[in-house]
Amino acid sequence: GSEKGIRVPAEIDGDPVLKIGRKAFYYGIVKKVELSEGITTIGEYGLTCLTLEEVIFPSTLTKFGDYAMAECKALKEITLPDTITEFGTDIFSSCYALETVTLPSNMKVIPEDMFYRCEALTTVNFPDNLTHISKGAFMCCTSLTSITFPDSVKTIGSNAFSNCINLEEVILYENIISIDSYAFT
Repeated sequence: GSEKGIRVPAEIDGDPVLKIGRKAFYYGIVKKVELSEGITTIGEYGLTCLTLEEVIFPSTLTKFGDYAMAECKALKEITLPDTITEFGTDIFSSCYALETVTLPSNMKVIPEDMFYRCEALTTVNFPDNLTHISKGAFMCCTSLTSITFPDSVKTIGSNAFSNCINLEEVILYENIISIDSYAFT
């Protein structure tokens, strides 16, 4: 059929599969990836796949490497599981079709360049205990029009929202202690 999907097994030849390695799906043509229980890590560029539309994450996933899902040009929506505790940089950079993101409820820091050039991004569901948005996190997200931060946010890094040319409304609370240079330019 037209649906190209892959289920990554929990084990291969009796050995457990714990990680999606560096560039495992690099520029592949898979539409759906299901990661089995037991997998804990998505490595650098591990799920970079041009046609990827859907990922089913296991409850065992704890780590996203740098650029883990960068350049997934067909991905429109993603909900990150609460089990993830380690995040690299540029995880979703240049995912041009990504519109909606739900971040893990325990996430405290949005890493550097996490959504850089996600040009279709319109909705970000922030966790209630988020404290810091790193530099360049939403840089060049040209479809963002409004952002409401949870009152837990204390710092916003440089260029965090620079070149978000349609951003018209930003709602901050009194708990903010630092907004770095060019954060909203």
